[in-house]
Amino acid sequence: MNLHARLSGGTTSTEIAHVSGRNASRPTILVVDDEPQIVGFLSDLLEDEGYRVCNACNGREAIHILQRESPSLVISDLMMPDVDGHQLVYYIHRQKSGQAPKVILMSAIERCSSKQGVPFLHKPFEIEDLLDLVDGTLGDGALVS
Repeated sequence: MNLHARLSGGTTSTEIAHVSGRNASRPTILVVDDEPQIVGFLSDLLEDEGYRVCNACNGREAIHILQRESPSLVISDLMMPDVDGHQLVYYIHRQKSGQAPKVILMSAIERCSSKQGVPFLHKPFEIEDLLDLVDGTLGDGALVS
């Protein structure tokens, strides 16, 4: 099943929580997207997989969360107002250096972001492709470059 099929049920912004504490022993993932339905869907999906999830509705909010949280992974939309995905990766690389979370970028418009050396997922995506990419990215030990 792909992202758009799962989103058809709809998730409202009131259903999106900032941090879920029930999975504190699992890695934390920060989900960043300016579309609340995508944030809600990804948050629910990742929590169902046992991850602890933080959410941000834009890159600027993600930076504020990164100043107080230390997620293992950031999954971010590439194209957002104010601070986009590329700028967020740049911030993570400069500010978090040795303890930088890994990053996955996603976009419905652009097809790759290899210039930053981060995994990329094209929207709409298959759920299994996302979960495989999350597992692979968290398991490979590589930091943001």
